[in-house]
Amino acid sequence: MPRTPRNRNKQPATVTPAKSAKRGTKPSGSSENLPTLRVTHRILYNTSKPVPLGEMIIALQGLQGVLKAMPAALTGVSGVEVEGCEFLIQSIESGSLIEDVVIKILFKDRARMDAFLERIGENGMVKGIVVAALVGGLVVYGMQLATSSPAPNITANHNTIINIGAGEVNMTPEQFTAVVKASVGDKKAAAEGALRFIAPAKADPGSSIELGDATVVVDARAVSEAPAKIELEPNQRLEEHTNVELAIRAANLDSKKSGWAGRLGGRSDRLPIELDPAVAESDLFGRSAVQVDAAIIFTEKGRSRELKASKIYVRRVYR
Repeated sequence: MPRTPRNRNKQPATVTPAKSAKRGTKPSGSSENLPTLRVTHRILYNTSKPVPLGEMIIALQGLQGVLKAMPAALTGVSGVEVEGCEFLIQSIESGSLIEDVVIKILFKDRARMDAFLERIGENGMVKGIVVAALVGGLVVYGMQLATSSPAPNITANHNTIINIGAGEVNMTPEQFTAVVKASVGDKKAAAEGALRFIAPAKADPGSSIELGDATVVVDARAVSEAPAKIELEPNQRLEEHTNVELAIRAANLDSKKSGWAGRLGGRSDRLPIELDPAVAESDLFGRSAVQVDAAIIFTEKGRSRELKASKIYVRRVYR
């Protein structure tokens, strides 16, 4: 039986007046001194029966886990550094569960906030569909991480959401996917968060989840395909580095993913290098050292499952 959605009135993002932050200011207990954008994001679980309180709590815990990646994801799609994000629950409606979530996007100064709005804003407000596509991309990517079995419905759902987001920010689907994946630091936590988030829909077969826009949906077939528990590949962790020297020891003009190797910063270990889709091979080729923004990827190895450095992921090259 088709679900009858509740009121889907969207509330636009608003700008919160604030004093410009001093250099080096970081969000702490209060964000009152940082320029801030507020985005109200409505999440609707299209279930046929009321969602029990316990499942509401599980879903909120999952949402909290998923949203940890939002600052990095928003930075990735805008090209503007986001200082941090804060998340608040504005309201919850029972029945077919509706959650109104306030996302506060924090910036170091007004100039960065204005640049962010110029990139992914419209009429002085953040495009809600971009936020929806990022949330959806992170949720479905977490679902992919949670299973080691073929999942064609999850993959198809992921591709649909990625295409929506990419079209809104003038990226290719590959670039938007790279942003979503790179923003996830802990794959196990991302998978756990996604499975918790979809729990109310998983408990009511045939249910889907709308993510702030009727076109951005975790569909029922993808939900049913998600595992009941995590079947994770080896866990990973990212260590981010900004404007650091990369010593290049091997290069390959024909690939972004293979044939490259180097040493990052003061580290002595030579690691494989992978280039972000936005980075051209020619930006590095023929140079012995460059300044970059990059992440070192640590992956579980051996029976001890110890996290060891396995790759350098280059996000930006300074010229």
